[in-house]
Amino acid sequence: MHAKKSFRSVLLFGLILFPFLFLSCTTGPSGPAEGTPGWYWQNALTTWEAGDYQKTSDNLEQLIEPGSEFADRAQPWRLILTAGMAKGYMDVAKAFEGGARANQAASSQFRMHRNNYRTMVNKQVSAFWKTFIAYKKSNPEGDIVLAFSYPQGSAVPVAALSRVGEGIKLSEAELPAAERQAIKRAVLLTTCRFVGAEKDTAKTQQIFSTGEVKVPKETFNFALAKTINEIAWFYSAYEMDQPDRLKMLDEQALEIAKGLPKNDDTKELIRQIESHLKEAEKRR
Repeated sequence: MHAKKSFRSVLLFGLILFPFLFLSCTTGPSGPAEGTPGWYWQNALTTWEAGDYQKTSDNLEQLIEPGSEFADRAQPWRLILTAGMAKGYMDVAKAFEGGARANQAASSQFRMHRNNYRTMVNKQVSAFWKTFIAYKKSNPEGDIVLAFSYPQGSAVPVAALSRVGEGIKLSEAELPAAERQAIKRAVLLTTCRFVGAEKDTAKTQQIFSTGEVKVPKETFNFALAKTINEIAWFYSAYEMDQPDRLKMLDEQALEIAKGLPKNDDTKELIRQIESHLKEAEKRR
């Protein structure tokens, strides 16, 4: 009888204790609270690894303002990301422009796609510009930290876009895939540029394999000036024909370039930027 009472007592105690044990095992340590800088940073890392670059950019946008605890890492990352995305959409838009010329019978359809992708370029350029202004205000000293992993994608040109440029229509399934490949390729090549390894994916991958990536500020800013100049050319008479926007961008590129050590590369970059500015002045 005593044994039965003891068993019942143990069973009752176990039933009372079980929910608390279950709760302690299932909750575990919680991550950063939703909406906090740490939460946005963690989401940026997660979406980057998943290849969702737009969501990564959206998360980083919450962290780029000077004074944010993540600003020194979020600003360079988002500069590279938005510049790469803008370049990727430019590549798709240019392919459809070529397709419109190659396939006169379907030129209106090709130009409709071209215009849609140009709109996407503008969206990314606006995001890049907002980030650039924050970076300029912060004016970080010393090496620039790239606190993200080696990008996805391949540097090989997107075969589907070559077909588009020849006037060949893509299926509804092919176009989104080609777009994603173009974006990942452009982000990868932009990353190569910013670490000082222009178009050299093997060298860039090696740099990222060593752990935390630190880029000399002069190297980063040279890539930044060169990238802004390329983005500005999208607004030239040969593309969007918006000379005021070209001028706005290239004036910033020139300011950065003139602050770099004088060598053959920076002299050539300054020459190109000044040439573009003269072109813009003619169009105003």
